[in-house]
Amino acid sequence: MKIGIYFFRTLFSQSAGSLSVGKLSAYLHKKGYEVDLHLLSLSDYGQNLKECASFDKYDKIIYKCNFKDYEYGIRLLSELNKNLNIEMYLTGVFSQINRERIEEKKLNFKLFDLQNWADVDENFPKIGEKINKSSIICDIDREIEMKEEGSYINIEASLGCKYRCDFCHINILKLPYFEKSIDSLVDEIEELIKRGKRFFIFNDCVFWKNESDNKRVEEFYEKVKKRGLDFCFYIYLALQPIMPDEILSKLSEIGLVRVFFGVENAAKDFASFYSKNVSTSLAEIMIEKLNHFNISFHIGFILFYKELSYQNLFVNIDYLKSIKKLFRLGILLEKIRILPSYKKEKLLFKNESDKVDIAYNYKFDDEKVSEAHSALVGLLSHIDIRIFEQFFNGITLARAILYKYSRQDDYIKELEDSKKVIEEINDSLYDVIKKVFLNLDYSEKDVFILKTLYAKSEVNYYRFFNKLKKCDIKIAKMLPHGKESYNL
Repeated sequence: MKIGIYFFRTLFSQSAGSLSVGKLSAYLHKKGYEVDLHLLSLSDYGQNLKECASFDKYDKIIYKCNFKDYEYGIRLLSELNKNLNIEMYLTGVFSQINRERIEEKKLNFKLFDLQNWADVDENFPKIGEKINKSSIICDIDREIEMKEEGSYINIEASLGCKYRCDFCHINILKLPYFEKSIDSLVDEIEELIKRGKRFFIFNDCVFWKNESDNKRVEEFYEKVKKRGLDFCFYIYLALQPIMPDEILSKLSEIGLVRVFFGVENAAKDFASFYSKNVSTSLAEIMIEKLNHFNISFHIGFILFYKELSYQNLFVNIDYLKSIKKLFRLGILLEKIRILPSYKKEKLLFKNESDKVDIAYNYKFDDEKVSEAHSALVGLLSHIDIRIFEQFFNGITLARAILYKYSRQDDYIKELEDSKKVIEEINDSLYDVIKKVFLNLDYSEKDVFILKTLYAKSEVNYYRFFNKLKKCDIKIAKMLPHGKESYNL
């Protein structure tokens, strides 16, 4: 029996592959199913044409959705299935959170939870002996990742999270916590290195939680060193507590080049509205530590939330300017999501269009904040903000990898030029955004300035990466390039 699993990529800064889809596929192969994976696109109909060409050969179709693609994906696959009567299934975190609203639509899709093997077993019983597939590596189907020329890949050492942030689906769904053994994790890394992968993006919510994880991290360090594995990696951390220097030093030694942590917001009142302690002072300590080890940093930040005051708009952009992260335009635009089953759900109103996703359906308490958000959305609609961010994220990550391999001295001019461009863009963006917030509107001159900044950033990126591809192609291939399609 043949199954086709269709999904869209979520983060452009990672591999196009989905770990949850890969695990589901591998599990279904063990039960006697033959499974193919298909990456769809929200913007490239040519890719969809190719991926959907074999749609009618499947006995079952699974659509793993997320909030950004659901409304498009559910219609696309429903239309494809007209007159075919293929069994259709819907899964993913989004479908679980919004299960009640989806079931109200009486769609021709059966819902199941791909995180729950008992639920998977109920919908897909064993039908035969295990079917082997060459792209299944350590119980994850890597079909999509093997198609990518880049040497980056998503991986996880654990599932679940010990924190209970109000705005996070893990808390709402109460997903269980699970850790892989260090032996199996290092085995997986070694096997993927053999397949050409060298930059590992850990999807764990928090790679190191507190000192109770020291022994586990030290075991990881020792076993990587013992096997002589050469790779770079990226992890997520929390700010409380901050990882001690001796642990950070060991991870840096074996290839840690980027850390993501959530600052969330610079306003002091944010924590009173959401169960998430924030501290710019702790973030400063973390940044200083990472800079000491030449590790690049990436932040989680939520500028717009329902209770945001107009005054705190300026507090936040002042902070982002101070840490030179104003180029992260996506975090400036994205409103906090109020998820179903969360205590603030009553603040949401239903769409007249009857969309399933209503997580953004709320009004800001401060009308001036609403006007400021609308003005910023209008201004930034004139450029591709995802690609704009990549012009900086790519270079800061490349810098960290160059230091890891002691190659920075061959890029002194390029690194210095990029530093100047980042500072110039950061200052100029601050002036434009502050003006928009003050005027609650934007002008054609603001659009002109924004497009000029985009062009300057793009040219700097091209110059940097042209040299990197020419002189250090192995490093160049370790970097995702912020595109929706396969990052080739």
